[in-house]
Order: sequence, then structure tokens, then C-alpha cells
Amino acid sequence: QGGLTLTFPTTAGNTVTLETSNVAGGGIVFENVADTLATAGGNLTLTSAAGFTLGNLNAGAGTVTITQNGGAGVDLDLRSIVAGALAVTTNGAFSGINDLAGAVFTIAGNASFTDAVGGLGEPIVINEAGHAFGSITFNTLGDPVTITESTAGGMNIVGLNTATDLTLTSGGTIDDNAGATIVATGLATFAAGANAITLNNAAANTYGTLTLVSAGAVTIVENDATNFAGATTAASLNVTAN
Repeated sequence: QGGLTLTFPTTAGNTVTLETSNVAGGGIVFENVADTLATAGGNLTLTSAAGFTLGNLNAGAGTVTITQNGGAGVDLDLRSIVAGALAVTTNGAFSGINDLAGAVFTIAGNASFTDAVGGLGEPIVINEAGHAFGSITFNTLGDPVTITESTAGGMNIVGLNTATDLTLTSGGTIDDNAGATIVATGLATFAAGANAITLNNAAANTYGTLTLVSAGAVTIVENDATNFAGATTAASLNVTAN
């Protein structure tokens, strides 16, 4: 059925917080997942001890913070989100982070995805069409990460980023911002279509193996030996292995 929008008249600088702390009592549930929870530019914080069944979220220029502290074996599944910044964390064993079919994230600033109980086969998968992020940060303790940003504005990686296998796909360029670190212990794949890939922070990035897909210029600096796997394409390729 059609969606309902519930708006809290919370303006910039203020926060709406919804929290459940009783695992047995269940998590935060939208009875109709087509509904939208919104603020009038304020921040929105959702914390659950037992998982979520979420609809759409819209904080305007505010920050959306979603934390799943329990719900072992329950993935944190996300629908469309509009926000100035986004921080998503799961602390549940065997609990990954996913965007559901049709979800679109429009995040003006940083979007951060963290699987704090990793190594249990639950990846971070954010790969629906239409996502736009000002920048991204991702962390797992031993699981794969897949993130797709469809817009031509490019993918900017900031902060400390960790994964086993890593797949990043952009409709624009792919860049690591100053001070960013990427540690992928497995296969790292970067795909940017006709656009440039520039991951050149000195003494910062390490990959198990590397695949590059671009019809533009590619520049890679790795703080280790560089090992290629599969087919790598580029208009020009500059690789420095330290």
C-alpha cells in the first residue's frame, strides 16, 4: 500500500532518538515498510537490541545513526535514506548490512558502514542503483565489503577502511582522500567505467590481490608488494609498490 510519512518537527542541531534495550521485547519495526520516518532537518538516531524492520528515513541535512546491538543472525536491512551524514553499525554476531531492492541512499556527507563482529561470513553489501555519497568509510573484522555508487560525482574514500574481499564500483572517479587508509586482505576490485581511479596515499593502502577496471587513467600506490588477479584494464596505469 501507499506510504505514510511521520515527521518529527526537529530542527538542525537537535536529535530524535528511538531505542529498544530489551532483546526479548523485539526491535524497532515499521508495520508498513513503505512508510517514511522524517525529521525537519534534525538528527535521527535509531538503536535496537534485537534488530530492525525499517521503512524509509529522511533527516534532510541531519545525521542518521543506526545501531543494531543484538539480533544474532539478523541482518541490518536498509531502505531509502536521505541525510547529511549516515552512520550504520551492527554489533550482532552473524549480522551483515544490506540495502534492500529499490533502496536509494542520498547522503550529502560521509556514509559509514561498520560490522563490528566480523569474520562470521556476514558481509556489507550496498549495491543498489542510484546511491550518492559525499564520501564513504567501511569497516569489518574479517568479512567482504561491496559498495556501488552510481552517480557521476565520484566515490571518495575517507578514514580507516578494512575488509577481506573488497568491491567498489563508481559511476564516476574513485579516489582516496588525504589520510585515508584501505586494507583489503583478499581480492580488491575497483571499477570506475570510463573514469579515473586514483588510490595513491603513500604508506597507506594494502591489498591481497588487485583488479582494476577503468577506461581512464589509473594510479595505485600500495604499501606492500602488488599482486594482480584477473583482467585489469586502464587507459594508462601507474603502479608503485613499496
